[in-house]
Amino acid sequence: MLDSVAKAKSTGKPVVIDALTDVASKTVVNPDGKLTTTDNAQPVRVKQGNGWADLDATLRQNSDGTVSPAVASTALALSGGGSGPMATVSTADGKKLSVGAPFALPKPVLNGATATYANVLPGVDLQLTALPIGGWRDVIVVRTPEAAVNPALKTLRFPITAQGLTVTSDDQGRIDVKDEKGALRFRSPSPLQWDSSTPPAAGPAAASKAVKSAVAAAAAPAADPAPAAGIRSSAEEPGDGANVAAISTKVTSSAIELTPNQDALGSGTGPWYLDPSLVATSSVQGAVEVQENHKTAENFNKKSKPGHRLLRLPQQRPEPGLR
Repeated sequence: MLDSVAKAKSTGKPVVIDALTDVASKTVVNPDGKLTTTDNAQPVRVKQGNGWADLDATLRQNSDGTVSPAVASTALALSGGGSGPMATVSTADGKKLSVGAPFALPKPVLNGATATYANVLPGVDLQLTALPIGGWRDVIVVRTPEAAVNPALKTLRFPITAQGLTVTSDDQGRIDVKDEKGALRFRSPSPLQWDSSTPPAAGPAAASKAVKSAVAAAAAPAADPAPAAGIRSSAEEPGDGANVAAISTKVTSSAIELTPNQDALGSGTGPWYLDPSLVATSSVQGAVEVQENHKTAENFNKKSKPGHRLLRLPQQRPEPGLR
């Protein structure tokens, strides 16, 4: 630490104190000798060689054709197209889980942390997103009412191959992936589906008031445009007014089977989104988001964009995890 203090004074710049830094916390010594610590609710960096690298979920193509995040705490390989696994996660101690897709996958289009496999079924896309904390999120986007009645969407079978890991589910549809010692390595929250419905239009009185407000605004000096009211449904999350339903889950020795709610799929307004995820666990803090209009939705370690109406609650995760 004394070396860090001397370096900070000589360079006039903060210097990281490696002994006081981990995956979720960083301490630097400033040129004046004072220490500054920055804590995060979940991992933001990973040890690489003698230093630290910030997690970067941006997808890059590998030499074998698969795609992986640039910097990840858990090794992840997503399909580059073809008949191989949809996604494979590998732990530092040799555990591995491969999950296949219910359909053949074309070559994906990469955009940041997301790989989009277009038209895996007519009018249906698959989006795989690498999660910075480990694991991935897959969302099946059903774009049209015709696509929603495709029999292939009645039950979605994801083949699994596990090495040193056991996959189970509970009566709420949550999926746990544990090692031979019973330590939780990965977890999938209860899968959900939602449509793109929006809140009902304002009544006549509200509409009249809105017209008067618009007239007054037109007479006022120009100002920055106000943000659009409400949150619209996307592959990231349900919007205000969206119809949300649970997806039934069944785990066998060879597959994860998901059965969407057929009464909800195709009802309301499209597109429709089917969303299961697999998240790596760790022994550091996690975070839970609670959406005002979806109080029962479980969103452990899922960050949303600023401005969304949610409450983030720090939560200690005591289980052994992926360090």
